Amino acid sequence: MQRNKLIIISILITVALVSACAPAAVPTPASPGQPEITVSTNPNPPNSLVETELIIDVKDASGQPMAGATVNILADMMTHSMGLMQGQATEQGNGRYATTVPFTMAGDWKVTLEVRDEQKNLILRQDVVLPVQ
Repeated sequence: MQRNKLIIISILITVALVSACAPAAVPTPASPGQPEITVSTNPNPPNSLVETELIIDVKDASGQPMAGATVNILADMMTHSMGLMQGQATEQGNGRYATTVPFTMAGDWKVTLEVRDEQKNLILRQDVVLPVQ
């Protein structure tokens, strides 16, 4: 009985020491100088009863709006095979691009955005999951 207590105490002390020596979790800051794609919808949240406008804002590595890019969009429902929807957003100005997507069913949809800037030889890809109501 005494031996079991010593073993348990030894294990607890070891766990406490290892935990105390572990490095603290440090959040990783966003990398400076990386292009950025942000997506918003109208309506928000997206609704399967009406077409949803996807609004894509693109900034270059210096944080400036990226004009003149081509923005391709693929939308696919994650839980059902509703068919892959493809389209291209039109430039609205000041790094903003927009298109409408007819989400045909409520659920989670994966939207893949591909931003191409031929002049800068740049291709950005980003997946976004949109919960459609």
